[in-house]
Amino acid sequence: QGVAEAQDNVGIVHLEGSGGVAYDVTIAVRYLRLAAEQGIQRAQYLLATLYECGKGTKRDIAEAVRWYRAAAEQGNSPA
Repeated sequence: QGVAEAQDNVGIVHLEGSGGVAYDVTIAVRYLRLAAEQGIQRAQYLLATLYECGKGTKRDIAEAVRWYRAAAEQGNSPA
């Protein structure tokens, strides 16, 4: 689980452009996907929002729904 949480954190840092790391949503998507695929709820939700809006990736509503559902199944109420 530690690796997945680290990938989630790397994705967040790039998404926010914080901690001295430049904002780069494309890199954020890459790391959030890795974390989401390993069951990290926050990554699943954020990845869904990025697919829904088409930020850092091609807009894909089916993928957004997939990740929203995955996050919701883990108790993420906004999803």
